[in-house]
Amino acid sequence: MSSVLEDFQPALPRCERQLAAFRDLLDAGSGPELEERRDILPFFSDSRDLAALIGTLSPEISKATAIGYELELFGDFRCDLVVGDRRNRSYSLIEFED
Repeated sequence: MSSVLEDFQPALPRCERQLAAFRDLLDAGSGPELEERRDILPFFSDSRDLAALIGTLSPEISKATAIGYELELFGDFRCDLVVGDRRNRSYSLIEFED
C-alpha cells in the first residue's frame, strides 16, 4: 500500500504498447472472468502509462503528472489507482472490480 503519489510523465509510445497488451489480456483472459487482485491490479501496476491515461478521462485532469496505487483513504479504505494533475490540483480515484 502507498500513502504518497509519485511524480510521473506518461509516454504515448509505451501507452500504445500497453493498450495492445491490455487488449491481449481481455482476449485471452484467465478463465471465465478476470479477477481484480490476480489479473487487473497487477496489469495496471506494470502498465503505468496506460493507468495514467485512465485518469485523464476526468475533464479536470489535462495532463497526468502523478500516480499512486492502493492509496490509503480514511484508515481501512483504499483506492486501487490515483491519477493526478498536480498543476490543477485535480485527482481521479479509481477502483477496479472483477
